[in-house]
Amino acid sequence: MNPLDLLALVTALGSGLVAGFFFSFSVVVMQSLGKIPAPADVPRNNALAGLAPESAEAAKYWLDYLSTWTAWNHVRTIAPLVSAALFAWALRLRG
Repeated sequence: MNPLDLLALVTALGSGLVAGFFFSFSVVVMQSLGKIPAPADVPRNNALAGLAPESAEAAKYWLDYLSTWTAWNHVRTIAPLVSAALFAWALRLRG
């Protein structure tokens, strides 16, 4: 086998392994991210939906709901941005 064929084979295998690793990691991360908010958010959404919109109880619940939801929404927005920045930095360090 000539050196270029060997290099092509090693490159293809390496790319496939890296792609498989990233795919596996992405599946695990996406499955986890999809399950994290559900246990907390679904019952709160159901409780909010069950309240009469004009009631004082609904207004009080909405204020609590909104502040908590907004805080977690900021976390869900900032976390991937930080992750992307760290990934770009790692790529830059790698050269």
